Amino acid sequence: MSVSNVYGQGEPKQGWTSSPDSRGTLDILWGSSMTSFLCCWSILCINVPPREDSRRVVLTRKLLMALATLFAPECIVVVAFGQYLSARRSVKDFAAAGISHWTMRHAFVADMGAFLLQTPDWLPFPVNAQQLLWLIQHNYIEIPRQQIQSIIDKNKADGFMRLIMAAQTIWFCVNIVGRLAQGLAITAIEVTTVAFIYCGLSIMFFWRHKPAGVETVEILHSRASLADILIAGGDAARHPYYETPLDFINRKEWAWSKYLAHCRQAISGRFKAHRKPANHISSLTTPEIPFNLFRLGTIGVMGYCCLFIPPWNSSFPTLEEQLLWRVSTVGCLASLVTMELLTDWVFYLWPAIQRRWRTSRRQSNREREPTGDSGVRRAHEISAQAGQQAPTTMLWNRLRNNSPSKDPDLAIPLKVVVALWVSGLIYTVCRVYILVEDFVELRALPASAFKTVDWSQAFPHMG
Repeated sequence: MSVSNVYGQGEPKQGWTSSPDSRGTLDILWGSSMTSFLCCWSILCINVPPREDSRRVVLTRKLLMALATLFAPECIVVVAFGQYLSARRSVKDFAAAGISHWTMRHAFVADMGAFLLQTPDWLPFPVNAQQLLWLIQHNYIEIPRQQIQSIIDKNKADGFMRLIMAAQTIWFCVNIVGRLAQGLAITAIEVTTVAFIYCGLSIMFFWRHKPAGVETVEILHSRASLADILIAGGDAARHPYYETPLDFINRKEWAWSKYLAHCRQAISGRFKAHRKPANHISSLTTPEIPFNLFRLGTIGVMGYCCLFIPPWNSSFPTLEEQLLWRVSTVGCLASLVTMELLTDWVFYLWPAIQRRWRTSRRQSNREREPTGDSGVRRAHEISAQAGQQAPTTMLWNRLRNNSPSKDPDLAIPLKVVVALWVSGLIYTVCRVYILVEDFVELRALPASAFKTVDWSQAFPHMG
């Protein structure tokens, strides 16, 4: 059987097949499902939950995170990448401040919300690694005494679960390579599992220093009041905060964080009010990723959707299912590419062009205008800006910024909001179909899909 026939073209179809003498339908379903579940569950590193949350709430939150990872693993890759870069910056910043024992695990634990600041005049709230360093440098708190060994001891099961996942993943991929080499049919659910492994390995790499299952916190007591701390923060600390009063230290919203905040508010905002100050740090918090790294990472993430293209010529039960698979594959990839190009243009390229144009225009105006006309020109600029900033209808404002307090840092251009929801809808429909087809296809598979790999052909001495 040739490799070109690896997707079972022209082969007779079989329904549900038992597995005493060959690979059965249940074997295919169990192997793919278990591999995806182990990958998803073992790589998850949920941030420290609020102290008042029950076990049921914590488990529910982790299950929802697992479903998000199964449904859109490429989004979790971006989250993990941003948190990894943030931890690296934290280690460098602490080392520059003379704190050499600060490691990647310390940085991840801090960004997970394991440290709570307690002041005499305010409720305790979590601080991340950058805020922690600022408080230490300004002598408001001492260096946390939580040791790295205690973190490792509380997560001994973490390494064991990842070891099981790695073994299962390697065995699954070896079998897929063997089936490709021997021209045996590969099912849609196996293709989906390979695509998930592609993203899962990236997530595991970026979160390799991040412990899982951390639920204890260390309270950092400060003798200084929060009012004194905010006074020391200067003008930046006077602005309203979004998560905690120390947002002024390192808050920087960027395209991805705005998208997440917008979607979270739209989905859960009607059911759960935004708490201020926050009592934990969200597991989806994504610090800014530099422009060039984000572009490279996006190209790599798009490879996830490209892995669904090879089965285009697979022998699906019907031609309609094959066509829908092709449309869904193109739809997923097109929605990601559209949002990527629009994000680049709106948030990076067009602002850069505007800055250069304004700079050159100011220089040209200074060269042509007399000095006495500068005040008149500035008055015209202020008037023009005031006209541009005139409020539009309430509907458009709500679409641009759906944050509870209308935080200006979370505003998104209207064209991006429309594209975000249109692309998100297309992506969701396409992904749902791919997942459904993974199971529907099992009703009629090519005959070679039930054949096992003959390892004696690859390793003759095994025979």
